[in-house]
Amino acid sequence: MKKTKILIVIIVLVVAGLVIFWQFKNQEKISVVNSAENTENTSSKEDSIRLTSPQPNAVIKSPLVITGEARGSWFFEGQFPIELRIPSKPPQAIITSGVAYALSDWTTNDFVPFTATLTFKNPTTSFDDVLNPEQSLILELKKDNPSGLPQNDDSIDISVTLKR
Repeated sequence: MKKTKILIVIIVLVVAGLVIFWQFKNQEKISVVNSAENTENTSSKEDSIRLTSPQPNAVIKSPLVITGEARGSWFFEGQFPIELRIPSKPPQAIITSGVAYALSDWTTNDFVPFTATLTFKNPTTSFDDVLNPEQSLILELKKDNPSGLPQNDDSIDISVTLKR
């Protein structure tokens, strides 16, 4: 009788171990499938935001008009932030910042046209305080993230050059 109880306990433990192992393997497969789906949905920033103007490496001056289209998820309350900054400086070296505004209903997953205008001091000599003529800058378009959660952050950086 004692051997039968021991045998039953061993069988129950083996079956429980197999069930746990099967569930773990099944969960691992689900995670892999979900990761693949997420990769397909966010494969490139071009699938989230498209800039019409300025183009990368464009020569710019103030006022800088920015146009393009972004998925509705980039907006919050119909807008998202934009910064123009010096790339070699710390993050506080922001030349100017502004807001891009949706030109149509932003409560969609489709692309929504947007526009923004940034103004800043155009350099007149190579001795201006912050900017030099032909200075390389970064135009950063940031996905609006009202949650503040880092996993919801996204942005696109465009290299531009100041006009003399």
